[in-house]
Amino acid sequence: MDASAKINDSFLLFVSAYLDLLMYVKNVQKGLQQVIKTSERLERKLKKRKSSSSSRRSLKSTTISVVLSDEELTVLQASVKEAVSRVRKHPTLLLNMAFIYLLAIFEAFLADVFRVVLQARPEMLRSNKQLTYQAIVSLGSKDELISHMAARELHEIGYGSTRDQWSYYRDRFGVDLAKAGIAIEKLIEMYAERNLLVHNNGLVNNIYLESVRTPKFKKGGRVEITLDAWNDFAQTVEKAASFVKKTLLRRFFPMYKNSKRVSRVHPH
Repeated sequence: MDASAKINDSFLLFVSAYLDLLMYVKNVQKGLQQVIKTSERLERKLKKRKSSSSSRRSLKSTTISVVLSDEELTVLQASVKEAVSRVRKHPTLLLNMAFIYLLAIFEAFLADVFRVVLQARPEMLRSNKQLTYQAIVSLGSKDELISHMAARELHEIGYGSTRDQWSYYRDRFGVDLAKAGIAIEKLIEMYAERNLLVHNNGLVNNIYLESVRTPKFKKGGRVEITLDAWNDFAQTVEKAASFVKKTLLRRFFPMYKNSKRVSRVHPH
């Protein structure tokens, strides 16, 4: 498989994971809303403190009435109240987790396609960096050596700030997000929030406040991905991935044509 086809296949793999994630979030949200409504309805019924020794069954539902002491009813009410409180947090937990995964599949896509370009254009790897004889011998073939060098360079870049990473992608590969109408500040905001969720239990710290131009959260507060933010971030990632793929194919493989290629996704 040639390099251009590999880039397109990586994009199709990203699109598949992206659409699966969107569908998962949508379906789970519907289920959670139903669970929340049912839980809240049960909580309201218990507050009425009704008790009876009778029971009856209808075609639509089953009603079971039992006699409870005041102490038993209080314990049951407290248990249901705590359960409802936890269930109400699940929609936010879902979006936080989905957001983390969204950036994970995006980063995997970027690493794959940029590595393909470096492997196809090894002259782009020229630098003052060195490898030991032992590393060279262990890698064996020239292709394995180039692959190792490409992976190492991208791995090292991955430790830089979001701004530095995208400056590298622009200077080395010609991928300028501004041409796609994507502000680098948006990506900085996304990754800063992701880092808080992954590395700081979602608690806002000075690193976040210093990184983001217009912080949405205050120090000591907790990051929560709202539905609006999720939709916005998902569309931004999809737009960026599409632009990266299109730019790399046009710049490095202008003769590439494939009837199965996808240029944009429109899931929303």
